[in-house]
Amino acid sequence: MKKMKKKAWACLMALAMVLTMLPGMAVKAEAATSYGLWVGDTEVTSACTRGEGWRYEAVTNTLTLNGFTYTGVGTKASTEGNSGGIRATMKQTLNIVLVNDNNIENTSDNQKNWNCGILCEYDLVISGDGSLTVKGGTGHTSHGISGGSLTIYGGTITAVGKAAKGSSGIFMRNDVTVNGGNVTATADTSSSSTSRGIECNKTFTINGGKVTAIAKEASTNSYGIQAASIKHKEGELEAEGATRAFSSNQYPDGYEKGKVYPKKDLTTEMFIFTAPSDLKYDGNPKNAVVNSKDDISYGKITIQYYKNGAKIEGVPINTGTYTVKIDVAGNKDYNAISDLTDESWTFTITHEHKYQYMHDDTEHWQQCTVPGCVYSINREKHSGGTASCTKKAICTTCKIEYGEIDSQNHVNVEHHELKPATCAVPGVAEYWSCSECHKMFSDAACTAELNTTEVPALKHAHKTFTEAKKATCTEKGNRAYWHCEDCGLYFADKDGVIDTEKSYDNAVGFDIAPLNHSNVKKQEATTATCNDKGNDAYWHCEDCGLYFADKDGVIDTEKSYDDNSSFIRNSLGHDFTKQIEDEAHMKVAATCTLEGEYYYSCLRCDAISADATFKVEKLGHSFTNYVYNNDATYEKDGTETAKCNRCDATDTRRKEGTKLVAAPVTYKIIEGADGTYTANTDGTYTIRANGEFSKFVSVEMDGKVVDSKNYTAKSGSTIITFSKEYMSSLSAGKHTVKVNFTDGSAETTLTVAQKDTKDTGKTDVGKKSASKSAKTGDNSNLIAWFILLAASVCIVGSLRVIRRQRRR
Repeated sequence: MKKMKKKAWACLMALAMVLTMLPGMAVKAEAATSYGLWVGDTEVTSACTRGEGWRYEAVTNTLTLNGFTYTGVGTKASTEGNSGGIRATMKQTLNIVLVNDNNIENTSDNQKNWNCGILCEYDLVISGDGSLTVKGGTGHTSHGISGGSLTIYGGTITAVGKAAKGSSGIFMRNDVTVNGGNVTATADTSSSSTSRGIECNKTFTINGGKVTAIAKEASTNSYGIQAASIKHKEGELEAEGATRAFSSNQYPDGYEKGKVYPKKDLTTEMFIFTAPSDLKYDGNPKNAVVNSKDDISYGKITIQYYKNGAKIEGVPINTGTYTVKIDVAGNKDYNAISDLTDESWTFTITHEHKYQYMHDDTEHWQQCTVPGCVYSINREKHSGGTASCTKKAICTTCKIEYGEIDSQNHVNVEHHELKPATCAVPGVAEYWSCSECHKMFSDAACTAELNTTEVPALKHAHKTFTEAKKATCTEKGNRAYWHCEDCGLYFADKDGVIDTEKSYDNAVGFDIAPLNHSNVKKQEATTATCNDKGNDAYWHCEDCGLYFADKDGVIDTEKSYDDNSSFIRNSLGHDFTKQIEDEAHMKVAATCTLEGEYYYSCLRCDAISADATFKVEKLGHSFTNYVYNNDATYEKDGTETAKCNRCDATDTRRKEGTKLVAAPVTYKIIEGADGTYTANTDGTYTIRANGEFSKFVSVEMDGKVVDSKNYTAKSGSTIITFSKEYMSSLSAGKHTVKVNFTDGSAETTLTVAQKDTKDTGKTDVGKKSASKSAKTGDNSNLIAWFILLAASVCIVGSLRVIRRQRRR
């Protein structure tokens, strides 16, 4: 009898262990939830919601960037898809909050897809006080930011589309709305498509903050902002495109389809003022010119002239000072302006007498030549000038000859350079000649007249002798030769006398080439060891006795050495850094609680140090064979104890899953038990269990948990009503329905009858299969439930045996 009781208790314990293990097994079956968001190269899931510089809140779908930096090829939703430094495939609005400075750059150059800084499948909202610089890649299409709709509430945002086939700073499929912050969107050049600073398919609206949108040249067209409608309500908006600033069906007020928005004001710095070249009064109009710089068109320019603050008619003719002002008509890029002037835009017309010198034999004066004018000035005697050997003096004022000639004053003198005599040809001496009287002089003052200027030939009078010299390894030698300093030529030596039979332009022909260390021997390299010296490879020249380094097997003559000491390498000595843990190196063995110590070994040889040691970590206790202490209760798990495999230390720990579990309660289906449901005829289906509604957990159909969207549950005991759609998804035949509570369950059967339906002639395209069951959301392990069933059978069998023994 006692043995039977023990067996029964053992079965109950086994059942308790199985029930305890079930929750853990269910947890393992659950996978982390993907949120459809990638930050850099990291996928955001329920198990990964933060990283360096970012965190994600699933409840509000908010991504906070705080000093986040990413540079890379971005993430794709599929292997061939578009990429983004931040990639969102979720079907809901993503909120990005900016804190501090953040930078995202996509470096992909994919030639088929979009390469974006931020890419969202749905809408995007950006707020915060930080900054964000986001750059697209290159290749096919470059977008700084791309998605559904974009709303910006704050922050400093710079979105850049790089040079690509097509480029946009911001590209959104729906609306772009800016309520605050400072937004700059730029698009670089596009080689085969368009460039857009900001592009959206619906409405661009600025309600506050500042927006700057710039697009560079493109193969088709270039717009600062392109949208179905552009609304500038509040805030600052600036746009510029190579084609136009805007492209839309609805433009902001005042926009005239120019390349910039808003129009720019004109200033004097944009123009070049040129005063009349002739400001002397001559009865003709004096026209000033004002042109735009760099040939930029600002509209028609009209010049107006003012004198003493009053506008004059026509162009100035009379003397006086005039101020120039311009009226510019403006155009679609620049505002019109009137009376634009600068303090430097003035000129003055003056009148001067036109004088001409008149003279007689002794004096001259200036007479005004203007018709009718008899005014004359500066009457004086002739003066200045110098008489020459053939001419009188010329008055420096009226330029008329006066006085007598001076035969000793040679004023038009030409200097003739010395033409030195050569060894074979006579030369010409330096001299001065007067072009007036044609005399020659040996001095610049023309006081010593010459009869001839010829200089006799030198005939190698200034020659030097170079003695013969033997060649060395590094220096060339030479044969004896002569050099004439007069003609610069070189001559051979013939028994100590210059040989003029043949001349040379240089002394190269007398050179003897250097020996260039032709008699050298190589010393091969040897490797130094712990105890013996070694040497690098080197060369020794027997001609000069010097030593040289080896360079790839060839003598290196860049530097020489008097001996071979520079190539000798000292013995290495022992390098006691190698760690070997064996008996030969052991000083102290490690234990569970104490460190071990070993002697170092030489890294190059087998020598063992006598004093240099290293320590190893203590082994720590090894607890592997735990024995259950059989001390579990209904309130907590039991414990298990193990003894260290190396010492007598013990370790006791909690044994998971040993807590005793009470037997489950069996509830009943008090309404709707063993019912029948006719498909395509009946509506919802309701059953009622006698368990408390506060303990209700779930409903199972044929062992699978039914998704809560397929039924409603309410109190009144516990009332479960299945939806018509779910009931219609069940196959014809008998099904098992189970209602689960926290402390037990109720179970019944349900028969589904299939009513025949007539053929309507419609096709089955788009219909769901009648045999396909609804989703249950069940992740439980069926094997565990079979184990539970087997354990229950064992327990019931054991209890019946005990009951028979008692009766006996």
